[in-house]
Amino acid sequence: MKPSTIDSATRGALLAAALLGIACEPVSGSNPDAGGNPNCPALVTAEITCTSPACSAATGTKTFAQAELKSSVAKDWVVISLATNEVSAAEVNVDYQSAVAGGLSPGRLGRAPASPSYNAEDQVRLERLRSEARLRAAELRGPASGPLMGTAVRGVDLLPPGVKKQQTTCTADAPKTCGATSLCVIPEGMSSGTCESVLHLKFKLSEPAVTMVNAPVKKVGELVAIVVDEADAASVSDADATELVRRFDKHIGPLDHQLFGEPKKAGKDRDGNGVVIVFVTRRLPAALPGVVGIFFKDDLRSTAEAAHSNAADLLYVAPPGGAITLDSLSGTLAHEYEHLISFYAKVLTQQSDQEETWLDEGLATFAEDVSGYGRDAFGNVKLFLDTPGSVSLNGNGIGLSGPDSLERRGYAALLSRYIFEQKGGAEFPSDGMSAPTDKGGVAAIKKMVQGAETGLDAVNAVENGRSYADWLKDLMMAVAIDGTTNADLACLKRYNFAAPETDGFTSFQRGLDLRATITVPGGTNIALRGPQITSFMTESGVPLPENGGEFRSVSVTSGSVKISLGGPVDAHLSLVAMPKP
Repeated sequence: MKPSTIDSATRGALLAAALLGIACEPVSGSNPDAGGNPNCPALVTAEITCTSPACSAATGTKTFAQAELKSSVAKDWVVISLATNEVSAAEVNVDYQSAVAGGLSPGRLGRAPASPSYNAEDQVRLERLRSEARLRAAELRGPASGPLMGTAVRGVDLLPPGVKKQQTTCTADAPKTCGATSLCVIPEGMSSGTCESVLHLKFKLSEPAVTMVNAPVKKVGELVAIVVDEADAASVSDADATELVRRFDKHIGPLDHQLFGEPKKAGKDRDGNGVVIVFVTRRLPAALPGVVGIFFKDDLRSTAEAAHSNAADLLYVAPPGGAITLDSLSGTLAHEYEHLISFYAKVLTQQSDQEETWLDEGLATFAEDVSGYGRDAFGNVKLFLDTPGSVSLNGNGIGLSGPDSLERRGYAALLSRYIFEQKGGAEFPSDGMSAPTDKGGVAAIKKMVQGAETGLDAVNAVENGRSYADWLKDLMMAVAIDGTTNADLACLKRYNFAAPETDGFTSFQRGLDLRATITVPGGTNIALRGPQITSFMTESGVPLPENGGEFRSVSVTSGSVKISLGGPVDAHLSLVAMPKP
């Protein structure tokens, strides 16, 4: 599309916004673009109204949001409707009206929500979500108690009867004395232990009973140890174990530490061995179909709280083979390690509750993207863009499978990336191994993870005076504009994502353009085409998820578009109109 030739007098009217909420405080001035371009259009807050009948009667304010559309600016428009609520995450019914010469058109029944379309890879991830939901239902909640040093893991004595075992002692201050094929095992409540080459682990996850499993130590690195279920010893080669350790030590672990924080308290990890244990076992997909890797939160609790706990920094993964490649395992480790770090920060350190699922999954999905293993992350973003009007950030959504969905993970990952970039982002090294230089984005993400706040409160805490509702509205603007060729909209730097990069370690893409095709390793390329846009028409009772929104197009010569709530409910409603990209 060629750049438009709009004069400066009309640029200020390019974007009209109206805010509908339950509060009646006045709005001051406008919200200029953060890009610093004086020729860019400004976001002008047209009015603020409230849904409460008492508030409306007392103040005389209108109970609808309205944007004036001028043909001198554009004839084709995109209208964004966004409902936000801090205390609820249900859905609201809204009424759309379009005012043209001759008056308003009569209302009609609201549209049915769009049905998502899932390919074979999406179906595998959906099965994974259902298994993960069962695991979350089995996990404990609330702050951790009991001793938080040492482990319930034990060593296995494989020597013949009557032969005395020569044990090397180790401490939490010097766990690396055990070498490359054994781990320091320090019992709970103690500060010293012994070096063990075969571990005795508890396997429960969502199973009703605990199974004890012997797991030889395959490879120990600086940050991670690979241990393998003895039943799967032949499925993990020395080369694969060495490569996974290299990837974790040089790239995944340091990057997750930089972005989210280290899982340590007083300089020590949970079990005192200095590494996170990656337990490779096919018992995992047998118990939780579709799951490639998992962090079981109970494993960081004490055995006094959960007798089935391993009391260890522990991740479970399926053995490599078939569709489970080293790349997919690497992305899974980046994802699951974020969960472990978040739980450590919230529950063990802050003595708060664990992070809400939507934000924890959004940040973990962002970890896949930023590490260069973003195949699943980008697939989830595509599903969100295909049906944005059905997706709630923290509710069930409309016509979706439940409170955790692939679409929501894509939405929450976009929010995480948007916050990261808007707070300054980071400069990533060319080798992919050195620590990125923080430009403000790393500190913002780490603040969300390491703080005691969870969910919407964690987003509110990112920046004083900028609420999660502000973040969501700005994100929706970015979703509408990013990747367009309209120069008058592209110059709004605040509403564009940074250009994608090539990760120096993986050679895969990091970041995304919402209107470009992403080449992914080991799968079908992912074509992003921006958000689904439906036609704006006069309708009544249209379902709209709280903390979610939708995009509609309208062509007018002159007139206005209006949106109102179908009843006096507690919800803030934002309406933004812009020339169609």
